[in-house]
This record gives sequence, structure tokens and C-alpha cells, in this order.
Amino acid sequence: MKCPFLKEAKVKTCVASPYKKMIVQTDGLEHQERCSGSDWISCPAAKTEFQDHKGADHCPFLHEALVQYCSATPISKLIPYSESVLSRCGTESHLYCEAFLSMAGPGEEVEQHDRGSGPSESDSLFHSRNHMWIRTHEDGGCHIGVDRFFAAFVRNVEAISFVTTKSLCFPTVVLRVRGVDIQLVFPHRIELIGVNTYLRAQPSRVTSHPYTLGWLFEGKNPNIFSMRNGVPTQGGLISGRRTSTWIDRESQRLADYVRDEILSVRSKEFSTMLDGGLVSEDLVSHLTRDELLRLFNEFFSPSANVRLLSPTYLD
Repeated sequence: MKCPFLKEAKVKTCVASPYKKMIVQTDGLEHQERCSGSDWISCPAAKTEFQDHKGADHCPFLHEALVQYCSATPISKLIPYSESVLSRCGTESHLYCEAFLSMAGPGEEVEQHDRGSGPSESDSLFHSRNHMWIRTHEDGGCHIGVDRFFAAFVRNVEAISFVTTKSLCFPTVVLRVRGVDIQLVFPHRIELIGVNTYLRAQPSRVTSHPYTLGWLFEGKNPNIFSMRNGVPTQGGLISGRRTSTWIDRESQRLADYVRDEILSVRSKEFSTMLDGGLVSEDLVSHLTRDELLRLFNEFFSPSANVRLLSPTYLD
């Protein structure tokens, strides 16, 4: 599926001119240019070659071609068809383009997507148990990022470093949270073709737009399914309606962990009421470095993907 804002046009350019400029062809205005008629002989750029092409009914240096351009951007950049295969516009990768998102989903749709509702709960979106997601595309591509649980907990990423950028690997990234470097690893080998380098300048997008502008990796031909007794499984990944149930239970598990593993330890030194309750939205800012690392190891480390869950955990 290509971007709906991807448009096509015919352009003309002069091969003889020292300045190369593609001019979009407008129907019905050919008579206003000398290149398409016998008047081309009066053009200074073509005059030196006149004798070799005497009698031509149009300029031999006039080159016509098909191009593509984005109608969602204020300044249209014309891309020759020969280079269009390098563009995300002709694939489902356009779903993560800032220009597309600003035009196709003004406000509400993008916010719903980043909350994990609407399109994010589709059959093509899978979550790993260490709170990363992968979305597969019909054209064989895929994108990977962090889920809404991670985004709500961390809230702010200060810096980002991509450990893996290309080749077949376990996609790995290091995020800096309150001065602490945290490593996230997607639990399946993916053939990476690129990373979201824009996040180096705006790392906050990882949590402000986790399912759209904050994507981390782009890959192709993801092999996330495995066989068990002749039946394909999702390789430990979670999808569909089970996602909301799983994230709700993870939120409760986080509250229990803070009460049992953090507050109970602190209560030995300070007087603390352990009467349950909800986890504060700015929990991270109240944790020490060691507490933060222990909590990340429990919920977001690669080992979270091999922990056994009870049979009713996702019911």
C-alpha cells in the first residue's frame, strides 16, 4: 500500500543547459515553449548543436520523464521513478512519516494510535513480554518500537543509541533514563534495513508517540512465528484483544512490585504505609539508580520474554 499523498507527474528538462531543472509538464501549454517546436533552433543552449540536428521538429536535448512527489509537504521534491524504490512512500513505511501523520490523522487518530487503540490493536501488531512491539506489513516489511506501558512508565527519554542498525540480528537499543542507560532487546532476529535516526535529535518521541513517530527499527521479512506440534505460534508474542488484558495485568504487577520490592525495603528505614494504591505517573523520578535498574530488569529486560506465565495470565 502506497501513501495516498504520493503523486505522479511528467517533467521536462534540458540536457544541454548547464543548469538542470525539472519543469512539471502542464497539459495545453506546450505551444508556449520553444523546446517542443521548430523554434528550438533559436535557443542559445542548443545553438551549438544545430547543424547536427538540422530539420528536427523539436529540440533533441529535450528530455521527458516520469517523477513522483509528496503533495503533503509545502515544498515538493521531484523524485525520478528510478529512485522511487528507495523511498518509503511506495510501501507501508509511509505510515510512520511525519508529513503523512500530520495530514492523514490530525490529532485524534494519531493520539489513539499512540495510546495503543484503534489501528494499533490490529492483527498485524504483536507485543513482546519486555514491552516492545512489532508491526508486520503486507509488503514484507516491519517496524519495531516500545509499547504504551513502557512509554507511560518512563515518560521521558534523554538520549538514544542504536546498538544494531543493519543485518540479521536481535534489534538492540540503549535509552538513557534519568542518567541511567537502559538496554532494550527485541526477542526475535530481524533483518534490519534501517533505524529511526531522527530520534537522536528528538528522543522524547520514543514515549510521546510510541507507535508512530517514535518507532525504533525498520526491517523486512520478519520471522516471528514458530511451529509447535505442527501448529504455527507467535513465538511468545501477544496480539489482538489479549494485549489490553496483558497490559492491565502488567500495570497491577508493577504496583505490586513497587509495594513489595521497593516500599517494603524502604519501610525498614522510614515509616511507610503499605496499603496498596496506584503507581504515581512520575514514579521514575522517585526511584534511586539501583531501584530503577532492578525494576527495568524485572519488566523490560530480554529475560522477561522467557519467564513462564500461568495458563490464565492472558485469559
